[in-house]
Amino acid sequence: MEGPLKRQWSLYQNFWASVWRDLARIVLSMKERYGTEVFESYDVDVNLDKLVEVDLEALSKAWSVIYQSMFTPLVMTGMLSFEAAKGIILVSWRQVLQAFGVKDADLVITPKMFEPTEGEEPTGGVSQTESAAIVRAASRILERG
Repeated sequence: MEGPLKRQWSLYQNFWASVWRDLARIVLSMKERYGTEVFESYDVDVNLDKLVEVDLEALSKAWSVIYQSMFTPLVMTGMLSFEAAKGIILVSWRQVLQAFGVKDADLVITPKMFEPTEGEEPTGGVSQTESAAIVRAASRILERG
């Protein structure tokens, strides 16, 4: 997700930079035509704000620690059901992505993240499989970021 977002922001910045350069050229040329000033060039430097860069690696490590140290033991000991853990993870990730401005977070974060991918083998007992599904879902979310 980071790559496409940066490309989109770059296109947005290039568009507005070209608009501001065009406006500056028009203003300077009109100032020469109707005023007394002469400019060597109509070139202007346009600086636009940088896209806020989130350290996704640090974020992914932090969330991985939370999932592995909190949810996995709770699910494995039966203190938290797998469905409850899934719900908490889905809601928390939607909120995180929405905080970063992802408009379609509901489409990105779905219960399908907990399903095994092709070639993935269950790890054994029910709790281990559920535990693996939690970690797998978290990994998928982070890969998209």
